[in-house]
Amino acid sequence: TYYVPEDAKSAVDGEGHDISGDMVGVGDEITYTIDWVNNAVDEKGVPVNADVVITDKVPTGTTLVADSITEGGTQGQDGTITWTFKDQAPGASGQVSFKVKVTEEAAGSTVNNSAEIKIGENNPVTSTVTNPVPGKEEITDPDKIGEGTVLTYQISLTNTDGENASAEVVDNLTKGQQYNEGTAKVQIGEDEATVTNPTIGGDVTSGQTLTWNLADLPDNAEVVITFDVTVTRDAGASVDKKATVNGHK
Repeated sequence: TYYVPEDAKSAVDGEGHDISGDMVGVGDEITYTIDWVNNAVDEKGVPVNADVVITDKVPTGTTLVADSITEGGTQGQDGTITWTFKDQAPGASGQVSFKVKVTEEAAGSTVNNSAEIKIGENNPVTSTVTNPVPGKEEITDPDKIGEGTVLTYQISLTNTDGENASAEVVDNLTKGQQYNEGTAKVQIGEDEATVTNPTIGGDVTSGQTLTWNLADLPDNAEVVITFDVTVTRDAGASVDKKATVNGHK
């Protein structure tokens, strides 16, 4: 059986699409799957029975979905999931999986998940999957806000869709925040940031929607959008915003 343990791990979304290396968003669910094969041999190269032990820790920025661990795996107090298959025949194979949900802790970073696969007396082999998560933050961090306060928001993302890709960035402002015309800048990779006003929907009294349709993005380019809003008298006791990138929160 041909087996490459370094590539034994994969990630799929809720519709079963392989998303290994792709962008995910807050609230998305990821199912991690690990394949194993007993390819152990003795000192003469003869295939032999062997124990198979797989360990995988729930990644930072996610929470384990209840009852999603398959094939009798158990989770320890540190979040590590362990599967043990005793005395497997030569060439025996199988698959284990578990599911996580991405949390706000992951916003603006990368969800990294690694599995260690130990077959017999062989050294453990690590297989890793990464998924970047778009982020958003307010970067002036005022002590308090009121009518006339200017807030600066920043949205960051990584293009995982290959060369010349597009991205739709949609920012939903709560009522009482007015986009300051001409303040939006888009920086792509190391290029100089350029003024790129969004398409504006809605109004200040009910909440504006800002949309950027970015095109011709280089592969793996880091993209940062910054823009200012002014708090108006329509605001309530607080203001907040949510952004999505190609539908990922």
